[in-house]
Amino acid sequence: PAGLARSEAVNDGRVRRTVRPCPFRARAACTLALLLLPACDDTLGALPSGSVRAGLRCGVCYSPNWTGAGGDEFGSAASGKTLEELAGMGIRGVSFILTAWMDDLTSVRVDDSPYHPRRRTLDGVRVDAARARRLGMQIVLKPQLWIRTGEWGGVLRPDEAKGGWGAWFASYQGYVLEVARAAEELGADALCAGTELGTSTRQEARWRALLGEVRRVYRGRLYYCGASDDVEGVAFWDAVDALSLSHYLPLSDGRHPSDGELFQRASDAAAKLVAQAERLGRPLVLSEVGFPSHLDATRRPWHWPPEGEDRYPSAEGYALQARAYQAILGTFGQAERVEALYFWRWYTDPPRSGEGPTAYTPWGKPAAEVLRRACQPTAL
Repeated sequence: PAGLARSEAVNDGRVRRTVRPCPFRARAACTLALLLLPACDDTLGALPSGSVRAGLRCGVCYSPNWTGAGGDEFGSAASGKTLEELAGMGIRGVSFILTAWMDDLTSVRVDDSPYHPRRRTLDGVRVDAARARRLGMQIVLKPQLWIRTGEWGGVLRPDEAKGGWGAWFASYQGYVLEVARAAEELGADALCAGTELGTSTRQEARWRALLGEVRRVYRGRLYYCGASDDVEGVAFWDAVDALSLSHYLPLSDGRHPSDGELFQRASDAAAKLVAQAERLGRPLVLSEVGFPSHLDATRRPWHWPPEGEDRYPSAEGYALQARAYQAILGTFGQAERVEALYFWRWYTDPPRSGEGPTAYTPWGKPAAEVLRRACQPTAL
C-alpha cells in the first residue's frame, strides 16, 4: 500500500508489509512512471501468457483512495467507472477492503478507521456492490485490521492487564458482526472473518465461537484469510468454506531473476498449497497476491515501503511486476483446486490513489495488460 511506514514485525524471519499511512502526493512521479511504460509485448518474457483455467475467477482487492475525502470512495462516480473498466478486463470478483485500527499490538480495542469511517464506507459498499452485481462480478467483504504503530497484525499480543485475548475477541467480534450483517443485507458471495491474524488463531476455541456467531447473521461463504506460510498454524479450517490465503512468498533469490526461476518458484508454491487444500477438502482461494513494481518485487514481495532506487519507476521494475503476474497466472491460474485469485490491489479512482509509482497496484502498468490477457482473452 502507498506511503506505508516500514515494519520490523517478523514472522518466520520475514518482514511483513505494514499498514501505517503517511503522506505521499508525488503526482509528478506517477506521471513519470506512465511515461516509462514500455510496450507490453516488449516487456514480457517467455513465461506463459495464455488465459486462466476455465471457471477460475480473476479478482482484485478493491480499496478506497487514501484521501478519505469522500469524492473517490466506495460508491462514488469514480468508483462506478472503475468497476466498469475492471469488468471490461475480465475481472469477475471484487474484494472490498474494509479497514479497522488498533493503537498498537498490545491493545484490546478495535477502532473505526480515521480515514474511511465504517458507516460511510459500508454505505458506499452497498452502492458499489449493486454495480458490481450488474456487471457480473462476485462480491467479497474483507475486513482488514491495521496497527497505528506500523507493526503487522499477525503478531498481536493483547495486554493481559486489560483483559487479554478475551477482551480483544469481544471488541473484534463486534466489528466483524457489523460487517457480516452488511454482507447478508447486500447478498455478498463471501465474507472474510479475519486477515493474517496469526497469533490470534492459536486461540482456536475463541475463533470457532466467533465464526459460529458470524454464521448466525450471514449465510454466504465464510473465509478466514490466513498467510500462506502459516497454514498449519490454523486449526479451524474445517469451520470455514475455503483455504483462503494471502500469498506474498518470494519468487526469486535476487533482483534480476530469469523467467525459469519465476515460473519454478510459483509452480512449487502452487503445488504445495494445492496439496494442503486437498488434504483439508477445501478449494484454494488466494485472497491476496501481488507484487510491487520495482526490482525487489519478487525477492521480497511483502516488503513496503521501498528504499533507495526502488522508490523510483523504471521500465525493468515494471516489467518484473508483469512477469511475476505471468508466473502466478500460469501456475495457480491453471490449477483445478484454485477457485479464485485476488490481486492486491486496485483503487476506486486509480489516477488519484495516493500510491507511489512503484507500489502494488497494476493500474497503468504492463501487469494490468497481463491480467487482461489472462482473464479476458477474447478482448485481444
